[in-house]
Amino acid sequence: MSQSKKKMLSSTEIFQAFAGREGEKFSHILTVKELALLFRVSSKTIYDWKQKGYLEGTYRQQKKITLFWRDKAIDRFFNSKDWR
Repeated sequence: MSQSKKKMLSSTEIFQAFAGREGEKFSHILTVKELALLFRVSSKTIYDWKQKGYLEGTYRQQKKITLFWRDKAIDRFFNSKDWR
């Protein structure tokens, strides 16, 4: 495999990553702060990525509350063309 191609992260791999204690630590639905902790970035970075559309389709927003679907956010982060 050439270095320019990135391996895609499968849904099985995402599921397996949260099968143990990590699944207890990070539920399926995450707040901005929890997603930031999972990705090891600041909340400001999550808001920036959201504004740029990098996390499109991974969250639901009601007024000031934004909740992210953990596995969809991880899939977007690792597999979307936006991140390459």
